[in-house]
Amino acid sequence: MLKGLNEEGIRMEAQTMISEYEGVNTEWRDRKKLDMVGYAILAGYQMALYRALGSAGAGAMTQMLLGEIGDLVLEILGELEGKIDYSVSEPHELIADVLKRLGVAKEVKVERLEDVEKHGRKLRRYKVEIKDSVFMPVHKVLVKRGLREYPLSPEAMIVAAIVRKVLLEKNPKARVNVTTVLPQSEGEPLTIIVEEILPLH
Repeated sequence: MLKGLNEEGIRMEAQTMISEYEGVNTEWRDRKKLDMVGYAILAGYQMALYRALGSAGAGAMTQMLLGEIGDLVLEILGELEGKIDYSVSEPHELIADVLKRLGVAKEVKVERLEDVEKHGRKLRRYKVEIKDSVFMPVHKVLVKRGLREYPLSPEAMIVAAIVRKVLLEKNPKARVNVTTVLPQSEGEPLTIIVEEILPLH
């Protein structure tokens, strides 16, 4: 049975990945071919998960993936480039900066949406638009398969992880929900909506 990881475990996992990568001989490997294979695997996983889980199940899977993928990606970035300060009032600048530093995208627009009130508490919402994502080849395949909205895009995992990390600085039980709207035509951005949700009791 797989074990869940605490913060220290995630840090050790990130360090393991970085140190093991140093031992991989990259001189003879074709980066473009590897990227194409990676895109194909990623698209296949996305479609298989969506078919197996449906939209409702994909939403539940997002919560698990945020811990497994989002936290690990942010930890790897921190290990490679130094700690990032998540104790900011809003994650606007962090989102664009992290996506650029990871090489995911440069053209990022972040908007703070109007709060939603539930059970007497105001919940934060954010809209992120990305136009030059490195994962665009995957998006186009998914669109051709008929998908328009789904939560499991790599960009959404990273954006939601950043928002979640910022919110955790203020509330240790913070949770977020994320939706991705795929671009349906040239020039249309990938749109990500991240919403704070009330923690489970």
